[in-house]
Amino acid sequence: LEGQRLERAQLALNRLADAHQAGTVPQVLQGVTSKKRVLELLATKHEQVANGFHTYSTDTGEPVHTSEEAGALWDLIAKDQPTPDSRKDEQELQRELNGVKFAQIPGYFSTPKAVLDELLAHVSLFPGCKVLEPEAGSGAICDAVKEQEPEAQITAFEVNYSLCNILRLKGYQVTQGDFIQDTEAGGFDYVIQNPPFERQADIDHIRHAFDKLKPGGRLVSVCSPGPFFRDNRKSVEFRQWIEALGGEKFDLPDGSFKESGTSINTVYVVIDKPLIH
Repeated sequence: LEGQRLERAQLALNRLADAHQAGTVPQVLQGVTSKKRVLELLATKHEQVANGFHTYSTDTGEPVHTSEEAGALWDLIAKDQPTPDSRKDEQELQRELNGVKFAQIPGYFSTPKAVLDELLAHVSLFPGCKVLEPEAGSGAICDAVKEQEPEAQITAFEVNYSLCNILRLKGYQVTQGDFIQDTEAGGFDYVIQNPPFERQADIDHIRHAFDKLKPGGRLVSVCSPGPFFRDNRKSVEFRQWIEALGGEKFDLPDGSFKESGTSINTVYVVIDKPLIH
């Protein structure tokens, strides 16, 4: 937000300087002679956005001030404001991606390529196949699916506002919200996911995502190793559920997510939904 504010002010100061040099400064802007005043006149309204873990502000781009002076200053920079062309989108996408590297978003660890290769080795994507990514993050799994099968129909969920914005800039249709609360029907050929692990949330996400598969569909999911050795009721029932479905658990090498900022050990599961006879 601060970066956007300063970029706007810089642009206005440059336009004012050009106008002074050319002798074309509008009469209403003759008294605007400081950075502080420019920042005041170009202030924008913010709104609070919920992302599932907390709320934070986004810039609506709507001016706070409606005075003639503010309007004239906005008009001065209007032609130079970013437009929704592909270059602008690419620049915004890169800024967003750079931002999440250091944001420490709760529960977010991007899926490394080596893990993606493991997961995708268990699916046979085809044109028009319906793929669900319930916790899409910044789109690592979606990108891998799209690269392997450009005509796959990808449905994404993501609870975090900034990550949703990245997904939209990449061109994905994404629903912002907690996937666990979703009650829509499924019918997916594949679920490929890397769910959150906190408080055994991976168990809940895997079981809920499995319900979204069509008969004969397949779920491939990263998972904490905890449910496979803990003896609490939730873990035991999860193991029994996977076994009853003929699902498989595979270990991932130690440090598989190190490049994403965590040393936690991980496994993944492959579970097929039975056909209806």
